[in-house]
Amino acid sequence: MLTAHEITCIRGQRALFTDLNLTIDVGEILHIQGSNGSGKTSLLRILCGTTQPDNGTVLWQSQDIRTCRSTYYEHLAYVGHSNGIKLELSPAENLSCLAAIKGFAVDSQIDEALTQTGLSRVRDVPCIHLSAGQRRRVAMAWLFITRASIWILDEPLTAIDQDGIDIARSRFSRHLDDGGLIVLTGHQHLQFEGRKIKTLHLPS
Repeated sequence: MLTAHEITCIRGQRALFTDLNLTIDVGEILHIQGSNGSGKTSLLRILCGTTQPDNGTVLWQSQDIRTCRSTYYEHLAYVGHSNGIKLELSPAENLSCLAAIKGFAVDSQIDEALTQTGLSRVRDVPCIHLSAGQRRRVAMAWLFITRASIWILDEPLTAIDQDGIDIARSRFSRHLDDGGLIVLTGHQHLQFEGRKIKTLHLPS
């Protein structure tokens, strides 16, 4: 269970949100909505532990993530706006490097992930030569091989076509069925058959 307790975030002279409380349990998805500048990305970074709130705490399994950082990060996969890929590397090389950093080898899973995300034909092409949608798919392909149970995703479906959205939706559902949880932002209307999506709207 991931919990935010009385979180406050201030930028300059403006409070983006104050005394915010939320809870996401395993098998649940939280869709954070709001206009540009409302604090969606700031909230995700606070949940990741990369930005500290001005007040409040984030708890994972009832522990403050600041006191169990290494364990928390073992369970966390974050996909931000920048995709987190090296443009000089190919999709296959990017996934191999990420897997090595996390400490596991998954060559067969990399091939499967690239096939599932429609990247098999460009698996060895440097990402600098790929379209924005293809680069986003490389970032999403990581979710097919990661062992993390917590997915925090900043507009993961940006620049992805309908086929890619359908692939992502299927992978999201499988992750939730396997006992994971997802927190994401985005302007798309999300639907998962037989599953309730929690929503949080941040005011402008």
